[in-house]
Amino acid sequence: MMCNAKVDEARFYSKHSFYSLADLQDQLKRYNREYKHTPMRPLGRKSPNQYLADYFNNKSVTDV
Repeated sequence: MMCNAKVDEARFYSKHSFYSLADLQDQLKRYNREYKHTPMRPLGRKSPNQYLADYFNNKSVTDV
């Protein structure tokens, strides 16, 4: 999982410009919100938020 975090981090920083610390924090917040709602193939085409909701609601989540 750490490898994916590094790739996502590189993608974020290469596509954004920051004008202040507050701007960086705001853009990172928006990026994380979008990322957490994006369906992903390793999670069975569910977003990370959907996958966690299913897991904690004891719904049938297949091993990934």
